[in-house]
Order: sequence, then structure tokens, then C-alpha cells
Amino acid sequence: MSALLFALYTILSAAQQGIITWLFREYVPEKRKDWIHAALHYGGVLIYLLIVGYLAYLLTPLSLKEGVLLLATATAARALLFDPCLNLAQSWFNYREGRPAEPLFKVGTVAVLDRVLRWLAGQLGMEPAHLRLAVWVVSLVGAGLLLYLYQQ
Repeated sequence: MSALLFALYTILSAAQQGIITWLFREYVPEKRKDWIHAALHYGGVLIYLLIVGYLAYLLTPLSLKEGVLLLATATAARALLFDPCLNLAQSWFNYREGRPAEPLFKVGTVAVLDRVLRWLAGQLGMEPAHLRLAVWVVSLVGAGLLLYLYQQ
């Protein structure tokens, strides 16, 4: 049940952030963008962590295995769903404006993880989107392995 909650929240949150980001990049003056980036990147993560923490509290007492599974499920949902859903939402606005779609695994320039991925891609001589796709595939395999192990 927690996987469904994390997946649904991540999809809705990512779509909302994709729309908001697209609109802000079109209409917000450059000098105001730092506040927006902080609200979206730090605020969004904090809200997600509050949801994870509150769910852990509701499910207390958790065994170590259950706690690890809860954190792994929350992380997998975020890793697998957030960026593709955000980029799809932005692509929808681009489509409406007659612009090309965003790549599904596009790497942004502001978020800490995006900057780390860009730096690491440069070190590896890769395109950032290709590294994001590789991370996505590893996350998918990890989530599948986690489900398999949990079933045992």
C-alpha cells in the first residue's frame, strides 16, 4: 500500500512541479528565480520526507526489515517516477506552444542531484541524459530485486 501512495504522490507532485517550472521559466524575472527554485527543490523534498516520516510513524512499531523496505520503496518511487513525469508535464506545455518535447530523461541545471549528475556525466564522458537513463535502469533493477527479496 505504501508503494501505491509513494507512486501516486510522486506522479502528481512531479507533474505539478513540471507545470510550475515551465510557467515560472516563461514568466518570472531572472532575479526572482532563486526563490522559486528553493521552494520547488527544497520544499518539495521536505514535503516528501514528511510524508515518508508520517507513514513510518503510523506504521510504528516497524521492524528493521519493514523500515528499510519503506525507505527503499519511497526512494524507488521517487527515482523511477519523478523526473519522467516532470519532463512529460513540461513536454505537454511545449506541445501546446508548438515547441519540441523535453527528453524523457533530461537533466536539469539547478537541483543538487542534477548538478551532481552533470558533473559525473562529464567525468565519464557521457551525455547527462544517458547517465540519468542508466541511473533509472539501475533503480528499476534495484526495485525489482527489492520486491523479489521481500517476497522471500
